Amino acid sequence: MEDKKTNMLTVEQFNAEGQINKSNSLGFAIGVPEKIELEFEGISIDDSFTRRLAEYGMIVKKVDSLEALKGKTGFIVYGFYNMQMGFAGMTYTEKRAFHIVRMNPDGTLVHKEDATLPAKHIKLLNSKGGIEGYNEENEPITIFSLEEERYADRDAIRTRADGIVSRIKKILDNPVITHEEKEDIKSRIMAYRQIANESTVTSNVINIMLQRIDLISRRHMIILGDNSDEGRKQ
Repeated sequence: MEDKKTNMLTVEQFNAEGQINKSNSLGFAIGVPEKIELEFEGISIDDSFTRRLAEYGMIVKKVDSLEALKGKTGFIVYGFYNMQMGFAGMTYTEKRAFHIVRMNPDGTLVHKEDATLPAKHIKLLNSKGGIEGYNEENEPITIFSLEEERYADRDAIRTRADGIVSRIKKILDNPVITHEEKEDIKSRIMAYRQIANESTVTSNVINIMLQRIDLISRRHMIILGDNSDEGRKQ
């Protein structure tokens, strides 16, 4: 059976790559372009989430607070919630709805609010993990740290990096850019290469770093007067 590769994109990468209608909150959070559901019958959401992520090579650990996620990638899991269902003209309630938010190592939060909406950044409302729309007094919240990402899609990450590096080379060869700026870019590239070669580093961390390098490269392409599509793409 083929491994289900994961590639945790930033909000900007995800929306730019046309994946908006492919994922729900869970698919976006773990970097899989699919609408992934959780098993809910006869199982707690903690066990359901842990088992589902294991199918994608993600090993997570339940933690007591957001403080335990400091400097790490983690997930805030909301639910299960009651969902109104219908069958043969009758309605009934099942406890199956959920929502997932990804926490980045710098403490920022990202999520996909609905399967038809783009991903976005969101603010934390309290230390328990409450966010807009999921902040009731007895909100069912569970927090997990990502311990291992076994099936990270290194090929997809490498392809994204190649496009950025090709633009960086143009910048480094141009005399308009100062020596100090070039040295800063070089140091970031070296840091990326070092991190990318470490098998324990998650795709989330690498993609965040690539986005930062990409933003720097695009700013400099504008300085150089390059308005081509290549200079604007991620």
